[in-house]
Amino acid sequence: LELLRIELEFENEKLASWPWEYLYRPADRTPGSGKFLAETTQLVLNRRLSLSKLPLPLNTPRPVKILVVVSKPKNLTVECARILETIRTLTTTKVVERFELIEEDYDLSASQREPIATFANFQKIVEKEQPHIIHFIGHGRRTIKGGQIAFVKEGWEPDWIRDEAFATWAAKSRNLKLVFLQACESALPNQYRSISGMARQLAQQNIPAVVAMQYKVESQVANTFACAFYE
Repeated sequence: LELLRIELEFENEKLASWPWEYLYRPADRTPGSGKFLAETTQLVLNRRLSLSKLPLPLNTPRPVKILVVVSKPKNLTVECARILETIRTLTTTKVVERFELIEEDYDLSASQREPIATFANFQKIVEKEQPHIIHFIGHGRRTIKGGQIAFVKEGWEPDWIRDEAFATWAAKSRNLKLVFLQACESALPNQYRSISGMARQLAQQNIPAVVAMQYKVESQVANTFACAFYE
């Protein structure tokens, strides 16, 4: 079966988010004579945003270094057990050399110790370990000034970090090939738009690959996808 691949490139982020797969192509003026692009099984439609420079090639040698940040500020829940177990399994197969984890788990005794999933700790590990993959599991929000993701600060409150700051520090890893942004379901407004916007900031830093959520999905679905992705 021969496939036709069409790639649409946009300078405008809003236009790129439109569901172009649902364009309707009429065959003639007769009602119902056409069909939606999504029904054309031989068509592969890709959307991309214009970048100021071409991304670096992947060329990632094994074994791989993965930095996983699980940020759980007070009153914001995160589901991550399945994906962490999947990555731990990879370390036994020699696919992953080092699995560095910054994991936060707020509980009743949390106030008696210092938070771990801080932006400062993230910066230190990126500089020291130079990971190939950074996987952030946590919460995001969108403000007038752009997207933000939540690390943890003193008092276990959310420490909202601007997308530009996160992207700049992630790019300090000279080995970085992929950033995986996994948002969690919550009552926060525009959570997935913030993650999608941060993906754009990461791409502008010349990071070869970014995986992020554009629309809301259930946590179970997101974890299933992430596990299959690493496997």
